[in-house]
Amino acid sequence: MRDLARGGEAVLDTERGIVLAAGALPGEKVRLGDVGRDGGTLRGEVQRVLVSAPERVEPACARVARCGGCPWMIATLDAQQAWKQRFVAEAVGDAAVQVALVATGEPLGYRRRARLVFQAGRAAGGKDARLGYRARRAHTVVDAPDCAVLAAPLAAALASVRELLLKALAGEGEVYLAASLRGDAPGAVVVLTSESVQPPAVFTACAALAALPGIAGVALQAGGASAPAVWGEPRERMLGSDGLPLIGTVHGFSQAHAGVNDALVAHVVRLAEPAGQRVLELYAGHGNLTVALAPGAASLVAVENDAAAAAACRENVVARGLRDVRVVAGDAAAYEGGAVDVVVLDPPRTGARDVLASVAGRKPARIVYVSCDTATLGRDVKALRALGYAPDAAVALDMFPQTAHVEAVVRFAPTPARPRPGAGASGKG
Repeated sequence: MRDLARGGEAVLDTERGIVLAAGALPGEKVRLGDVGRDGGTLRGEVQRVLVSAPERVEPACARVARCGGCPWMIATLDAQQAWKQRFVAEAVGDAAVQVALVATGEPLGYRRRARLVFQAGRAAGGKDARLGYRARRAHTVVDAPDCAVLAAPLAAALASVRELLLKALAGEGEVYLAASLRGDAPGAVVVLTSESVQPPAVFTACAALAALPGIAGVALQAGGASAPAVWGEPRERMLGSDGLPLIGTVHGFSQAHAGVNDALVAHVVRLAEPAGQRVLELYAGHGNLTVALAPGAASLVAVENDAAAAAACRENVVARGLRDVRVVAGDAAAYEGGAVDVVVLDPPRTGARDVLASVAGRKPARIVYVSCDTATLGRDVKALRALGYAPDAAVALDMFPQTAHVEAVVRFAPTPARPRPGAGASGKG
């Protein structure tokens, strides 16, 4: 085996050329089957491990080989984190910038949000219905009666959905689970989406689900409905890094690992140094970073394209009595605004290519970039270098143990201007 690809697959040298396959680790020899072309890439399945790497361990879940959720559960946690640290370092592309590794909290039972897929059964009574995760690189649903990486409130919610809802569901769709406080107690919200019209029994089951002690709210949007049916409070409500409630949205984005998220927020604030500064935050979401950056800042403008998330961000700011904060519902690339000292951006997986020229044009003293994809991070690092900014600090955070995904925080500072040819000469012969 030659290396690991950014998606976590093994890069294997074979007689047919380079093949990508999940289920192998660096230093191993494996036997492949079902090798085929996927676009311009050869992919295969590991049939048997002939020579094992010392990093290989027995996975905590028996479905690892079939389910696409946790492909790195076959490796030690130390090995996983070393590979992720390397991915971030390669994206930063500067040996002088030491990438710090942050790993805190549990590697199992940590996920406070998850997206599952359901397929209604064809047998009488829905006995063959499935609720689980997509198989690796396939449409097939791997049924998951339980899941080793779900936090306790989500594990309980999954069991309740399977018991009350699964046999009644029609067609296909998604079940989104997210940790959410019910009063002061840990709980979960459940959001179901489907293009199929759902029978009355599903609505009755949703009401029964919402009445359970561990369920904060349920939402169902199906059959082309313009708005979801709602029971309880399906907006996420969790504790922010400041220990105060942080309101999210229905089926919105939130970080998966509570402990690592707290570390993420702390590192963003440390690198941004917002005290006394004019801060611009792009892709602000519901305010996970906003409420930590705002205290002490001279001013803060938070820009978020999703109207519901922007409204939640505004609600969280107001609840904390934070002043000199303005939340703008709009496209980050279209925001004009005035001069700033610090820019913080937390774009989606596709990166921030559309805003980088505008960000650099504001000439901030610092740019802090939060990334969940090292491929687009590497691309955007190169773009910022061309715009006069270079990385000077970086952190890799293991937000998603057992997977190849890694969260990164990179700070950029202006690069010194190069003197023009002949500058400083007297001009006398």
